[in-house]
Amino acid sequence: MQLHVIFVNYRPFEDSSGIHIFFLANEMQRLGIRCTVCVPWNTSSVTTFGTALFKTISYPAAFLGALLGTLNRKHEQVIVHAWTPRENVRYLTRFLSKRLSVPYLVHLEDNEEDILASHFNMPYEDVARLPRHRFFKFPLLINPGYYLKFLGHAAGMTCIMKSLERFVPAGVPALTFWPACEPEFFSIPEEPEYEIRRRWGIADDETVITYTGNVHQANSEEVGNLYLAVDLLNKQGKRVRLIRTGSDFMPMGEDAVRAGTKYALEMGRRAPVELIQFIRAADILVQPGTPGSFDIFRFPSKLPMYFASGRPVILPKVNIGTHVRNEVDCLHLKDGSPEDIAAKISCLIENKDFARRIGRAGRMFARANFSWETTTLQVVRFYENILANRFST
Repeated sequence: MQLHVIFVNYRPFEDSSGIHIFFLANEMQRLGIRCTVCVPWNTSSVTTFGTALFKTISYPAAFLGALLGTLNRKHEQVIVHAWTPRENVRYLTRFLSKRLSVPYLVHLEDNEEDILASHFNMPYEDVARLPRHRFFKFPLLINPGYYLKFLGHAAGMTCIMKSLERFVPAGVPALTFWPACEPEFFSIPEEPEYEIRRRWGIADDETVITYTGNVHQANSEEVGNLYLAVDLLNKQGKRVRLIRTGSDFMPMGEDAVRAGTKYALEMGRRAPVELIQFIRAADILVQPGTPGSFDIFRFPSKLPMYFASGRPVILPKVNIGTHVRNEVDCLHLKDGSPEDIAAKISCLIENKDFARRIGRAGRMFARANFSWETTTLQVVRFYENILANRFST
């Protein structure tokens, strides 16, 4: 029987979740597996990442039965993959699972309890004691009244980092897999592309740091430290510029903002297909941060691109940072302070051969670990095992 996977995403195709689903679903389609992706609104956002080989429908269409007419129940095994346990996903996933009499899986990509606690600015244990109706206006967050039961009834769970397996209920099978990046990043030339930089008014003798990412409540201080590091380097006499893409959902500190006005090129929110040019222009790539309740559970989606590019990468020893070797594949931050970031960047500026060796080793790490083809095969085998066990019992 043919496998048909129905993904349920909590947002349209406009962030890392959309990227992961897009490339997984496309690879599955190439393997002969039918995929349908449900998004709450803006189905046309699927074109953000390229040409989709799968079908996309809206939540309202799914609730109205648009999926039923497309299913071939005699020749298909259907499984629903909920992309995070957030409330809007939970509601549609439970509906589809019951309506179609099929199992569902739940994917974890963040510490959802920590995100909810940060939103209410109180410990998760206190948030979980609030009345359920308090959460009805926040469909893009988990609802503590339903969240654990939803996980407990899942046929399986997938996690983006091993650390997230602590949230997997006992007896529920789990798979941890890493996302990847487009093949084009592996063919970026080692040397920065000066012509791109010149178009933006950057001199050839300036060192360019690229950071592709949003600023939000959980990382505003970390990203602010990167801005302050660039300011510090310029005060030390090094000509350093920061190229930044992404949106600001939370303001950084005043000193970081002032540093940005002097040394940062703010490119704003950009389509994923545009990001490669900003990485091609860079000398060094930095993922700021420190080990903590937010970073330890996440997989920064920019890191496969960073390592694949052949540029030297600076990052904290957390999540992917625990799998790469300091001064071999990368440079590890100690505390993520502006002084720490500046010292690591300065080391690479002053040691060009060392920087090239780290960039090449990082690219080798990426080739060995970041492949959509390999990841997709892992996930498909997991689906098949779950379905086989379900129908054998």
